[in-house]
Formats: sequence, C-alpha cells, structure tokens
Amino acid sequence: MMARRESGLRQPWSYVGMDAAVLLVLLTLGLLGFHATFGGDIRYLVAGLGGIVLGLAIAVASAHWRLNAWLTAGLTVVGYLLFGSALAAPLEAAAGFLPSLPALQVLALGPVTTWKDILTVAAPVGVHGGMLVAPYLSGLVTALVAGLLAWRVKQPYWTVLPITVMFVVGIMFGTKDAPMPLLRGTVLVMATVAWLAWRRHMMRTRGTRVQEDTATVSSPESARRLLLRRVGMGAAVLAVATLLTAAAAPLLTQAEDRRVLRDVVEPPIELFDYPSPLMKFRQYVKDEHETVLFTVDGLGEGQRVRLAALDAYDGMVYNVNPMAGGNFSPVGDASRLTGTDENLPEHRQAGTLEVTIEGYEGVWLPGGGRLRGLEASGPRADQLSRSLYYNDENETALSTIPLQEGDSYVADVVFPVQIDPGELEGQDFGRIVMPELLNVPQIVPERAQELVGDRQQPWERVSGLASTLHESGAFSNGREGEVTSLSGHYAGRISALLDAEQMIGDDEQYAVAMALMARSLDIPARVVMGFYPENLPADGGPVQIKGKDVHAWVEVHFGNIGWVPLDPTPDKDNEPTPPQQEPKSTPKPQVLQPPPPP
Repeated sequence: MMARRESGLRQPWSYVGMDAAVLLVLLTLGLLGFHATFGGDIRYLVAGLGGIVLGLAIAVASAHWRLNAWLTAGLTVVGYLLFGSALAAPLEAAAGFLPSLPALQVLALGPVTTWKDILTVAAPVGVHGGMLVAPYLSGLVTALVAGLLAWRVKQPYWTVLPITVMFVVGIMFGTKDAPMPLLRGTVLVMATVAWLAWRRHMMRTRGTRVQEDTATVSSPESARRLLLRRVGMGAAVLAVATLLTAAAAPLLTQAEDRRVLRDVVEPPIELFDYPSPLMKFRQYVKDEHETVLFTVDGLGEGQRVRLAALDAYDGMVYNVNPMAGGNFSPVGDASRLTGTDENLPEHRQAGTLEVTIEGYEGVWLPGGGRLRGLEASGPRADQLSRSLYYNDENETALSTIPLQEGDSYVADVVFPVQIDPGELEGQDFGRIVMPELLNVPQIVPERAQELVGDRQQPWERVSGLASTLHESGAFSNGREGEVTSLSGHYAGRISALLDAEQMIGDDEQYAVAMALMARSLDIPARVVMGFYPENLPADGGPVQIKGKDVHAWVEVHFGNIGWVPLDPTPDKDNEPTPPQQEPKSTPKPQVLQPPPPP
C-alpha cells in the first residue's frame, strides 16, 4: 500500500478554518472601499468575495500539498480564468456565467486596463468592460498571499501586509464617499491585533504545553512570572490596538479634503476639441429659425433645456474652462451618475425629460440641469451611452460622438433653482473658485461700478446689473427687417455694446456682458446657453424646440441656495429707436449769370 502523504499545514484543520474566517472578514472590510465606486451594485461584492474565497482555497491547497511557486501561480491563473467569467465578466459571459471569448478577452486585458478605466470613469462605473476585474483580482491576490503567509510561514505577522494592501486599494480606487470609514478601520485594527495575539498564543501553547505544566507544578514562582508575562502581553496588545486605531482615525474619517486617486488622474478628454456652443448662437437664430432641433417632453413651467454652463473667457469666446478636462469624467453606468442625492436641494425639483433629436447636431447634450441618470434608446443607444462625459459641478454633459437625427434618451434630472427674489435678500455669494478671465475690455469694470452704484447687499448688486441691462438696452439679433446687430461676443463687440449711446444686441451679448461685469465685482457668475419656448404646454407634454427658441442667460452662485438664473436680455419687443433721418436738401435751379463787365 502507498503511504498516506503528510499534510504540509503547520496547524490543525480547526485552526485553518478559524484563520480563513478571520481573513475573509478582514479582507471584506477592505473590499467595501469599492462600494461608492460601483454605486452600491451588489455585483462588485459578489466578484470581490468570490476572489477572496478562491484565493484562500488556492492557499490552503498550496500549503496542504506543498506546491512550489510555479504550481501555485499556475493554479491561480487557471482559477482566475475559470471562475472569472461568472464573477468578473457576467455581461460578456455566455448565459451570464459560462466562459466565452469576449469574457476571456476581458479577463486577459482587465489586469492591465481596469485600473485606469476605474479611475477615469465617473462613479458609479458600472459592471461592463471589465470593471469588476478590479475587486475580483484584488480579492484573489491579497487572499492568496495572506493565506500563504498564514499557513506556510512560521511567523503569522507578515499576514498584516496583504490585509493592509487590500484596505489601501479599496481607498485609493474608491471615492470620497467611503462607507463607514471609521467603523471599518476600527474593526480592522482590533480584529487583526486580536487574531495575531490568538495565533501567537496557540503556537506557544502547542509548542510549550509540557514545559509550562512542569514549571507550574515544580515552581510556583515560575508560574507567577508566566502569568504576569501573559497579562502584560495582553495589555500591550490592547494598547497597540488603541494607538493604531487613534492614528488611523484621521485617515479614515470622511473629511472634506480627503483625496483619492481619481482626484489626481485626468480623464483622456481635450476640451479644446469641442468649440463653445455659444459660437453657434446666431446660426440658430438666422439659419435654423424654424428648424425643429429636438422634441422634449417633461418641461414644467419656468424650466429650461440647458446645453452647457460656460465659465471661462479669453477675449474671443466664452467657453467651458478648457483646463477643466479633468472635471469631465467618462460615464460608466449612464443610468446612475454622480450627484444622485436622494434628498433634493431646497428650491430644486426633480423630473424626467424625454428628448428626441431631430435637426440638432452637436456634442453638447440637451438636458435640464443636474443629470442623475440617462437611458438612451434608438439605433445608437449603446454607442451614445459609452461616449458620454459629465461634469457635475457645471451640470454639463457632452458626447464625443455628435448627436444626430434618431437619437433619443430619457434623462433623470434635477432642474435649476427656482426661487422668489425676496428670499435672496440677505444671502451672501458662494465662496467658489472660478477660472481667471483673460483680455476683458477695460470698459467692463468701469460700467459695472457705474451700474451697481452704492448698492451694498449681494442681491441688490447683481439684480442691479441684470435690471439695468434689461430695461435700458434694446433687442435685435440682426435678422432681416431688424436693426443691424453684429454677432459674436469678442472683446470688441462687448466694448461696442457697453460704450454705445443705445445698447443693441441679443442674449449672446447681454449675457456675456453681465457675466463679465459681475466677475469684475468678484461675483461668482457664469453664462448658460440653452433653449426654452415662449409658451409651454399646460400639461407639460411634448414641445418642439426650434432654432428661434435659443437663449443665453446668467447664473450667479449664492452660498446657501446654489446657482440662481438671471435674464439680463431686454424683451424682444423692446426694439431700438431708428436713427433720425436728416432732411434732404432741395437744390435750387441754377440761374445763368451775366458775363462780367470788360
């Protein structure tokens, strides 16, 4: 008969089971760092726990059969590919769990690409394209290393390293909204210290049981010293755990200045490639005046369709800050985006917009405010969902593929602030950082001081700017039959507007002029371009948006309220006074003069 092979494990199976249970709990605490990254989708937890269990199983097998490094690595790769289709690539797997070529491709490329993708995609990142490889692979590798160190190395203290790595990975690849950070950190430190103390006690008990019993019987003094040593060791363990918990608390709490990797990694988008939508303002007015751009269903009274919030000016164009490309994150799960707060901010309402694109062509996505989710439909639904970038600060979305006829989507939005002006009295402006404005005409701060006068209250100052432009200016967008009004909002055009005896322009010039004047007074302001019809259906039903419905307005930030819209543009019926015609001179008939005398 063949001799039974001796197990390579250094401790009984009951101890191995206890170690595995503790490691599972500790590694799961680190895994929870991915919670906000995946928006609480339970599939990330399934993938991570599956990887942890698989790693521990491989570690047990390696220790029991004394496998060398190459066999252990080979077994790990086979297990990774065999179970990865169901755990890390369920959308690509056949029937959701069977290995397939797309799933194997995701698993093969995931260890290289998933780390960049998970940092450059707006949370929640979704579960397609190998996103689940991050928690699955992290759990697998850290559990494998922790198990090998626990069961194949004499000293168990090295096991703390992979446990710590798992916790750090969950933090660095997570978001600022870490779930229960202090509680997780406290449990991690206390459980780790207690487990290591138990492991040390078990090792000493098994190795010195006979000697300790003899010493206890033969020498009461030795027994007393042994008891004091154990009490001291226990007190030291508790002291170390307390100190570590106190030291880790500031790092684990959800402070405002907490930073993670996604805060310093910029997504691969170049905003210089996407021109400001405000440059096309007059084209909508003149060339597409009666063209149906898109149909929208769900607009309520006083609500507007926004294209983009513009906060940077270079003397030629008002644009989305080109240096803020890092604030535009590619959308992972379009159905749930950043800023999906369950409790709505005061003075803002949630709603649903159903948008069907017709004549509109552009990269800026028509929306209604803060985008909380989007469900695309039509022949390009999947392509459109994967091309979205979103900036939650500016509440602006763009698609790297221009929208075209046939595209449609349902957007879950939070509409901009709607508030009675009386509630803004006494409110201070928000303290936010805005990009520096360049090449602003000298007349802008001069006219701003002149229009504001001696007003001191924030609302009085900004409303004074808006009301003066609205009441004293004249409207003309230069269409046929109207008074000439130059297009554009470059520095020369704004100077001509503010320096004219009679201001003449449309939304493009008045909105830019007010925003520049407000910024010269240190008022946080930005220009917003979008659409809204003169009359909305009473039932909020579908309405066709045409080129003539294009508008631009100004938003000013108040600290406790948010961005409040203001309209400085004069009414359309406030037409400029035509210049007085000088009377034409009537020439007198020439009279033949007599010849001069000789």
